[in-house]
Amino acid sequence: MKKKEIGEFLYRFYKKRTASFLANIYKASITGESVDIHRARLDVKKILALYGLFEMLDPAAFNKEGGYKLFRGLFRQAGKIREIQVNYLVLQNYKVTHVSLDAFIAWLREEEHRAVLKFMEQVKKFREKELESTDKKIQKICNSSSIVKLRSKTKTYI
Repeated sequence: MKKKEIGEFLYRFYKKRTASFLANIYKASITGESVDIHRARLDVKKILALYGLFEMLDPAAFNKEGGYKLFRGLFRQAGKIREIQVNYLVLQNYKVTHVSLDAFIAWLREEEHRAVLKFMEQVKKFREKELESTDKKIQKICNSSSIVKLRSKTKTYI
């Protein structure tokens, strides 16, 4: 692959991840379903991993802290919801009925409801314009990095 092709591939891969995130976050804000929130969280994980690569390519031009700030609240709230989901999954494996277990499950449902409401607040606060400005920086990094740097940093990062 040539420099232009590698840079374009990397940028398009990043854009695909952000498009998936935006679609999932939009769907999650409508449904409030834990599964949709989890999908958006997974997209954020992938985007943050790419931010690490872009920072390696050009530390002066890309500051991952900006990206982290943009996603921090969403990611944390989605993580709390996921933790509750995992607790549900673990409890489903035990077929024991106990008063304290029933009380714990009720508490988990209340906590999940609160966490989903907080997640929805974070969705409202999300600044898509800031994501677009980060996109421009990333496109510049992908297009201006040398082929040697693109190959070596990608291999190092992987």
